[in-house]
Amino acid sequence: MTADTKTINVYSERVSDYQELSSSAAENCNLQKFIDKLPVGANVFDIGAGPGHDAAQMAKAGLSVVALEPTPEFADLIEKQGIKVQRRTFSEIDEIEYFDAAWASFSLLHAKRVELPAHLKRIADSLKKGGRLVLAMKTGHGEFRDSLGRFYSYYTKDELTRLLENAGFVVENCKEGKAQGLAGNKEPYVVIEATLKF
Repeated sequence: MTADTKTINVYSERVSDYQELSSSAAENCNLQKFIDKLPVGANVFDIGAGPGHDAAQMAKAGLSVVALEPTPEFADLIEKQGIKVQRRTFSEIDEIEYFDAAWASFSLLHAKRVELPAHLKRIADSLKKGGRLVLAMKTGHGEFRDSLGRFYSYYTKDELTRLLENAGFVVENCKEGKAQGLAGNKEPYVVIEATLKF
């Protein structure tokens, strides 16, 4: 699987717009809670890090962050903040029991539905036993492109819970809400906290 070119091109063309949006996005209210549950120095994987706002906040808190980001302009911004970045896709995740936690905030929704189980398995493999995962996704049904041309896959909370359990996670908490995205629509989402089974 390669990253969806049309989706990446939208982000490349709207870097400043997305920077402004992501700096105050609804999911960030969950970030401090995620950070507080980890010891200083913990290895954290920011999967689909965008311009790096969350990665920077984690690094500032004393976490050791690796950011995965295929959009070149975003990856450049992350590197300028002194954060290690992997310029690759979800299907290229190959670490084994390395990370203490993973933060996947509204990134895996750009993967095709048929590919998500394998992506979650790779993320599970990259985590140490007992490792934490926060997964934020828009909720709904089907696959389609938004008005900007970005590819999206939508899931229900129950679907995501089953997929996470099949990948070896125990779901601990789910939080639902609505937020406005880059395309201007206010859409429902879910933030799921899970732990990899021992």
